[in-house]
Amino acid sequence: IIGITRKYEMITLDDIHFLNTREPGTPFSFFKYIFWNNDIDISTPNGKRIFEHEMVHVREYHSHDKLFLQLILVAGWINPFFWMIRLELQMIHEFIADKKSIGEKDSAAFAELILQTTYPQYNYLLSNPFFQNSIKRRLTMINKSQHPGMNYLSRISALVMAACILLAFTLKP
Repeated sequence: IIGITRKYEMITLDDIHFLNTREPGTPFSFFKYIFWNNDIDISTPNGKRIFEHEMVHVREYHSHDKLFLQLILVAGWINPFFWMIRLELQMIHEFIADKKSIGEKDSAAFAELILQTTYPQYNYLLSNPFFQNSIKRRLTMINKSQHPGMNYLSRISALVMAACILLAFTLKP
């Protein structure tokens, strides 16, 4: 990150530092820095969505959480639960940023944007990397029903079904 900040020109917007780069893996954010990719036009709707996503990471102080967990991993590197917590924290950060950057906008377009940024050039591979857990979970979360009544109804029906199965196997004729 220090090398990237020295290599490219930095633009300061309020308290955010914006770097327009050609580095692989961009765009991403780290503390108050947003590292952008020159190939993504920020004036397009997709560019604005990606920028808003990175701004959510900056505003919500996700880098602080990640750094704190890394310090915990220094001391407890042998504990597998810390590693699982780290993965879940990364997913929760992405869920938060996705939710806040979508707002009331089109979630299907944002899901398509995630796929385009994850797989910019699709090659016909022997295996399909789509089923990586993180991408699949993000797309599921974006397209999840936002109707609390339907969520409640599905939970109640699952409880009724579990109770029927339990009664079917425990009662003797």
